[in-house]
Amino acid sequence: MSPIREGPSTSSLPYADRVRLVASDQPFRWLALGWQDFSAAPVASVCYGLLFVIVGIALTVGLWRVQATYLLLSLAGGFMPLGPALTLGFQAISRDLERHERPSFARALLAGGKTPGRSSVPDWPSCVFSFSGSGLPNFSLP
Repeated sequence: MSPIREGPSTSSLPYADRVRLVASDQPFRWLALGWQDFSAAPVASVCYGLLFVIVGIALTVGLWRVQATYLLLSLAGGFMPLGPALTLGFQAISRDLERHERPSFARALLAGGKTPGRSSVPDWPSCVFSFSGSGLPNFSLP
């Protein structure tokens, strides 16, 4: 990654003097490294990814069955702040590969529990607030 820019900033934004500069080709390098990790640990990666597919299908079918499909957009909006915390499992797989350990689905699944203060806890209020205006508080089964 590019070094942190040092020195006085001409910007009025706080912390502008410590912004990391990212080259335009850097995201493609990240994708290549992600593909390497996937190729090295396909079972753990696919299992962790399928978990989200299954949960997404279950939530969609559940809302459809109770005729509450209008909540799908709120569900998608609530996922956005939570999404980065859910990538901790993929990061655990990459960490295991860097340490020359065999990646496991169990460690990927439990990765978020090691640092809840830094990862997932701040995202929960955002998810709750995204549902507050969607009719979810008035939601009841028929």
